[in-house]
Amino acid sequence: MLPRPHKLSASSDFKETIRKGARAGSSALVVHVRERDDLITRGGPRFGLVVSKQVGNAVTRHAVSRKLRAVVMDSAVGELDAQWDVVIRALPPAAEASSAELAAEFASSLQRAVRKANKR
Repeated sequence: MLPRPHKLSASSDFKETIRKGARAGSSALVVHVRERDDLITRGGPRFGLVVSKQVGNAVTRHAVSRKLRAVVMDSAVGELDAQWDVVIRALPPAAEASSAELAAEFASSLQRAVRKANKR
């Protein structure tokens, strides 16, 4: 489980990040990023996961979610500045992907999305 300071919890934050943020994708994931402009930024970068029924049944979706949470905690929490919101949307191929594959796809998609966001 992600620690509370690193978790997107409000649906409005998800919507804002998906609608107004930059995105980059791969075969198994789409990563949306948005830089918050809060005067006071609490916690670190915040992450949210979207794993829909298209990915698979409940057991499969929970397995994908666990893998993605582990990937986020291992790699991205320390890399990003505190003002970033990140939404990771799993696509159906994520059900078959290993943790290492998801980690590689997440890292490359995140880098591309942050580059796009910084150009805005």
